[in-house]
Amino acid sequence: MAYTPQLVSIGPFHYVKKELKALEYLKEKYQLEFYERIEPESTEKIEKMKKYIEQQSEDIRACYAGTIEVKGEKFNEMIMRDACFIFELFSKVFCGDQNDYILQTPWLKNTIMLDMILLENQLPFKYLNELYERAEIKFHTQPDQTFYSPSETEVCYRSNLVCGIKDNIINCFTSNSSEASEQLTEPLNPHPSSATSEHNEPGTSSESGVDHTFIDLTIGFFRHFSFGSFDKIKEIKHFTDLVRQSWLPERFEKLEKDQDQCPKENYLYGSAKELDKAGVDFAPAVASEKFLADVQIDEPHKCLNFIPCRKIELPLFTMDAKTESLMRNVIAFEQCNPRLNAVICNYVALMNELIDTEEDVDFLVKKNIIKNLLGNNREAADLVKKLNDEITEANFVYSEVCEKLNHFYKNWFNVTRATLSRVYFKDLWTGSSTIVGILVVIFTIVSTIKAIFFS
Repeated sequence: MAYTPQLVSIGPFHYVKKELKALEYLKEKYQLEFYERIEPESTEKIEKMKKYIEQQSEDIRACYAGTIEVKGEKFNEMIMRDACFIFELFSKVFCGDQNDYILQTPWLKNTIMLDMILLENQLPFKYLNELYERAEIKFHTQPDQTFYSPSETEVCYRSNLVCGIKDNIINCFTSNSSEASEQLTEPLNPHPSSATSEHNEPGTSSESGVDHTFIDLTIGFFRHFSFGSFDKIKEIKHFTDLVRQSWLPERFEKLEKDQDQCPKENYLYGSAKELDKAGVDFAPAVASEKFLADVQIDEPHKCLNFIPCRKIELPLFTMDAKTESLMRNVIAFEQCNPRLNAVICNYVALMNELIDTEEDVDFLVKKNIIKNLLGNNREAADLVKKLNDEITEANFVYSEVCEKLNHFYKNWFNVTRATLSRVYFKDLWTGSSTIVGILVVIFTIVSTIKAIFFS
């Protein structure tokens, strides 16, 4: 279920499935609408796009593993239709087209968006980008960065809901259809974030409109659908890879090319609650834009000048209806690509070490490290354990983090002093009561000694 599209098929793997044919009407409608955007030499540019697909057909097919049932001219038509559907959908979102049915229907937009991130539902980004360049689209309006920023609850859809209203979608789009009758070798944009920021400097401008690259449209489309930041995106293979990159901090770029690392420790002696009892300070990442996998640990320091502490910072991890599908597809991409270090797999493994029970989830929620929208903490704990199943770790990028935490946790003196601090000095009143109690005991002992020896 996590790897299968619910509404729309992109590429050849799920194209032949009958349950996904309903949205073919939508794709044809969007294809024609995209053709209308190509002006004034629309016929010439459309033919240029079709010719490019014909020339690259074999290379595009070679990006897919396994048997592809769609062949010949039908394969080229499928690539053209799916590409135009993506271009038009991204363009509508980028410009904030509030009259579009999909963009007015939050669950529909989010279902299609999630379908487009699935690993088996992709077109190679390189060819999408080059195909879009041949369309030479110019926008007459500035991009709308605020249009439809979905809340977490709006993505809580279920497959039975999707199946139950497919007929309504068909009726909506067929009524207007007659009227409308895996590798990237170099960066697409050295500064991809510049075109999507408020200080945007478009690549080209003229009286007829403004050029925006396909990476601009793509980032605008997925900006509100990820746990991380798109500001340092570089080479992109497909949309699954784009989402994965948005979760990776810059310090992992070197690790992507270095496969000689050997893990030292890939497990923790204690869960989040147990580490907290030992004096480890859990804190949310303080930076304005933190990558999901950017886990930081500082050197030991003193709390109140005598209690040893160790601080670990983790970015906010939001768990909602889309989390499992997103994570599983990114994990599958890492597991299938031997040239990548499995950073996200390592992150899931680290979270699995921190979360043993629902009490650990509750603790991390209170620390603003986890945002749980799944209903209860038991579901969140089970989700992390399910994601961690069948993950094979060759290199563990958080071995240093685990090693430092384990070294701190094994020191019984740290644990004892942290326990005293937590139980007897957790606040002003508890500390005052503890001091008063100690003084009472001392005075009692002194009085007893005085009564025995000096009476």
